[in-house]
Amino acid sequence: PTNTPTNTPTQTPTQTPTMGELGVISAGSVQGCGDDLLVVEVTMATADTEVDAFTMHLMFDPTMLAYQECMEGDLVPAGGWILFDCNEASPGIVVIGGFSIEAAIPPQSEGILVHLAFAVTCQTCTNGDTCSLQPDQFADDIAGFQAVEGSFTYFCDEPTATPSPTSTAIPTVSPTPTASPTDIATSTPTLTPTLTPTVTPTVTPTFTPTLTPTLTPTVTPTGTPTDIPTSTPTPTWTPTAVPPTFTPTATPSIRDLGAYIEMPAHRFIAGDPCDVRVTVSNPDGITYPDRPLFVILDVYGILFFWPEWTDFSYEVVTVEPRMERVYSVIPAFTWPADVGSASGLAFYGAITDPEITEIVGQWSIWEFEWE
Repeated sequence: PTNTPTNTPTQTPTQTPTMGELGVISAGSVQGCGDDLLVVEVTMATADTEVDAFTMHLMFDPTMLAYQECMEGDLVPAGGWILFDCNEASPGIVVIGGFSIEAAIPPQSEGILVHLAFAVTCQTCTNGDTCSLQPDQFADDIAGFQAVEGSFTYFCDEPTATPSPTSTAIPTVSPTPTASPTDIATSTPTLTPTLTPTVTPTVTPTFTPTLTPTLTPTVTPTGTPTDIPTSTPTPTWTPTAVPPTFTPTATPSIRDLGAYIEMPAHRFIAGDPCDVRVTVSNPDGITYPDRPLFVILDVYGILFFWPEWTDFSYEVVTVEPRMERVYSVIPAFTWPADVGSASGLAFYGAITDPEITEIVGQWSIWEFEWE
């Protein structure tokens, strides 16, 4: 007998394109069967472009594949990405993004930008069914790059049938004429297949809070000066002195209950000082213990949660009465040169109830850009 082969998905090579003036983003091609877990490599060739920030989409057929997770590849800026993440914005579309402010991927670089894991979910597919893996929607430093499409092909190895041996009669010789030959059958071996389990990773849901901005005007009291009349002397009377009028100085007030994001500016260029902080304010005489404090960086729809800068994290704080407390989010630094440009980014700040079901007090947003 022969062993029954085990299905092993193989990777289909992708044609290597010629680098254009702005570079190339390529999706790999894979094939698999049943509940296989596949890894698609997305590669980048930068050509003459320096890359320190990028956003892109990878589109696939959600009836055949299910996105699981991603991991950055070996093509990274010196010192790594400050933020890097992937998010399935809608079925069949994975948004991938990253940026660095310390260094950039230099021109004429090639390598793996990201590894994307998918599970095969097609229950009715037959061998040869296929779908495209299409890079698209390039933005930031990779805007204008050439896209090279990959593919997924459904393929399962057919098991090879193993024939069963037939029994052979072996006559037994007896000295007596009355003995009859006895058949001794040889045993037929039974094949026990070895099952290889397929690991199905657990998908961690991405918490994306829905924020409704509320504009709260800040009123700055101003003292009202009192006019001091000036008397006009005449030969018949003497003016009476008027005592001076004092203008009161406004005392700074504590802002409404909430979390307030602050940066030195909304637009930065090389040499500008920069930091990010969040101020938790509470003008009331009530203590709010164990409150989740969220600071979220929004990079073109990909959310990074402070302090871990992952797809979900927060800091537990005690909101003390009648005071404002400042928390450092990104320590002070000088904005570097040669880091490209980006716009439309934003930080959000908010406090929630302990169960993280609703926002407590005011939340804030700070939009920024650099060039």
